[in-house]
Amino acid sequence: MRINLFGNLRITVEGRPVTAVNTNRLHSLIAYLILNGDTPQPRERLAFLLWPGSSESQARTNLRQLIHNLKRALPAECDVLATDHSSVRWRQDVPCAIDVVDFQAAIAESAAARTGKDRSREMQSLTSAAQLYEDDLLPALYDDWLAPLRDDYRRRMAGVLHRLAMLFEEQEEYAAAIPCAERLIALDALCESNHQLLIRLHAANQDRASALRAYHQCMRVLRRELAVD
Repeated sequence: MRINLFGNLRITVEGRPVTAVNTNRLHSLIAYLILNGDTPQPRERLAFLLWPGSSESQARTNLRQLIHNLKRALPAECDVLATDHSSVRWRQDVPCAIDVVDFQAAIAESAAARTGKDRSREMQSLTSAAQLYEDDLLPALYDDWLAPLRDDYRRRMAGVLHRLAMLFEEQEEYAAAIPCAERLIALDALCESNHQLLIRLHAANQDRASALRAYHQCMRVLRRELAVD
């Protein structure tokens, strides 16, 4: 089974999409359990997170039904939930590839490679992390608990792209560095240093026209969004 949380939630089993996990509540439940998979989650907490405006008894009833629906929606061979009367846990001993987990592992691998001064392994790990981050974490969900996590993953991705661009620039591989800088701007268009990086890379790549376009793009964004020149 493979689960993607970057972008819209997608679940596939042996390449076939699982379409029955098709409501925002189901998405929220499965995402929360995965992102907090290291510990069992108390049912009271889950019920309050998913139905903050309901009474405790009603919220717990809703949660029982939602867990039942999730188990039915997943293929029978995907026994990923461990439940008891008081808690629910995402089982980490079940074979399941999750993009968020792989993303974190790739960043950890890049940090270890950087400490060991293994530039090639660091770049490979950073490239893997950048490929895994297809979009923000579940942008279609508006749960309060998700917003800080989404921002945190976005910051991590910005760090990945910046480091990767720097490494490519050091090796004078400017054409490879430019897409990293462009993705940085897509993540945070108000960060002037992201624009400066892109301008510098185009100039180093002997592409003055693209450097000027990048400069004017920066100028327009700062003027429109911040009313500054």
